[in-house]
Amino acid sequence: MLDVEELHVKEEDNENLENKIIPNYDEYTVDNRVEHSLYENFTHIRLFGFKINNNRLIEGRTWQEILIKTSEFLFNKDSKKFISFENNKNMNGKKNKYFSSKPEGIRKPELVANSIYIETNMSGNSVRNLIIKMLKQYGIKVSDYKVYFRADYSRINRE
Repeated sequence: MLDVEELHVKEEDNENLENKIIPNYDEYTVDNRVEHSLYENFTHIRLFGFKINNNRLIEGRTWQEILIKTSEFLFNKDSKKFISFENNKNMNGKKNKYFSSKPEGIRKPELVANSIYIETNMSGNSVRNLIIKMLKQYGIKVSDYKVYFRADYSRINRE
């Protein structure tokens, strides 16, 4: 049973929700042809896609999708190297594995090329850091990996 004080708080919460201004997300759309490097902060950034070595643009709307598609690209380049990430301590976290032949032990596993599971429960900046590690293992310069944005919501979160 609610007491009078709790009722008052619930009414205030409902009023705050009604008064909350919903931003016009179209105002935060950015030019998706502008290249960005992996050395940027990706908090509140929404992706459009990426390129490796000036190959064709590979589209992806989430960081998890970009991670999976980057992994597939690298797997197709050298599958043995990619599968070796499972036992490479530099390619896994201190407590959790990022790569595994089994989905157990990974919070949100995604199967790459029907061969190896990869952890996708990560922030944009964590995905970026893992992609940088993978590129280095393949001898690909980080500067040869370009990211394209769809939207930048960082202004909303500063207000």
